[in-house]
Amino acid sequence: MDQVSNLVYNALAKRQGVVLPGIGTLYAVTVPAEMQKPGVVTPPVNRVELVTDELPGIPHIVDLIAGYDQTDPEQAREIYNRWLAENCSEEGVTIGAVGNIREGVFTPDPGLEEALNPVDTGAVRLPGRIDAKRVAMWVVFAVLIGVGISVGAIVWYEYSEQMRIVRLSEQPVLPASVPAAPDSPAVKVPAAAGSDSSAGESGASAGVDSSAAVPAKQPEPVREPATVPAAKLVPATAAMHYYVIVGTYSTDQNAEKFIASAQKKNDKLEYAKIPMPNGKILVSVFGATAETEANRMKNEVSGLFPDAWVFKSKSAR
Repeated sequence: MDQVSNLVYNALAKRQGVVLPGIGTLYAVTVPAEMQKPGVVTPPVNRVELVTDELPGIPHIVDLIAGYDQTDPEQAREIYNRWLAENCSEEGVTIGAVGNIREGVFTPDPGLEEALNPVDTGAVRLPGRIDAKRVAMWVVFAVLIGVGISVGAIVWYEYSEQMRIVRLSEQPVLPASVPAAPDSPAVKVPAAAGSDSSAGESGASAGVDSSAAVPAKQPEPVREPATVPAAKLVPATAAMHYYVIVGTYSTDQNAEKFIASAQKKNDKLEYAKIPMPNGKILVSVFGATAETEANRMKNEVSGLFPDAWVFKSKSAR
């Protein structure tokens, strides 16, 4: 299990949650015991839910990475972006030992399901001809089952956590790459405005009549502002296999707003929108058939887009 997946697994196994930029928020909830129909009781069940928004009060994966590796937030963000690029495909996002996200729906891994519910959560059939007192006893029994599930899950989690720490200590952690700063453009200094007045003084000293009419300066032609090209829609299965991604958005309108703002900073880049099966829209500024070219371009634009990362389409695999 990789480092990011391990942090996500730990948060969910503790009945907490985690915010994943570009994906949403995963958090664990407990469904209380209920009477489905007369004579059948369903014990409490722990499950994981997914929302596309970043919920407040829930730990952020970048903060968890920074705290685990004792590094700064920028390096932690780079580690997460590399992980997302490796685990994101046209089908969705795969989180090792945690589960899969397909079209906005989270499907837990059997191992995580067992950690959340170590005791059988199937419906329990009550014996026939029960009275109110017996129903109350079964409700208490269901509550005790819920307590047993929680205690068993905590014990199982503590044991598995110790084993996981031992395995992770044997795996080397790759250093995060620092994006290269872009070269500063040279500033062109305009000519001094006093050149015309100095020329007039030299003409007067040479005996030129200072009262001679000076031709008026012709107005410069009005230049039409350059039109900004609209962003094109590029399917993830196009000829290019690698794309430099600078933004992830849930609606086309938000993606267009971001592109319009980015074009004011740099209108030389080829902005494009890549729709994903889960409804997200990736904003790309460069496409290439080789991963080295995409990484080179990512470093060049990192000055404008510090969170830029390389997306590898399914056709490149």
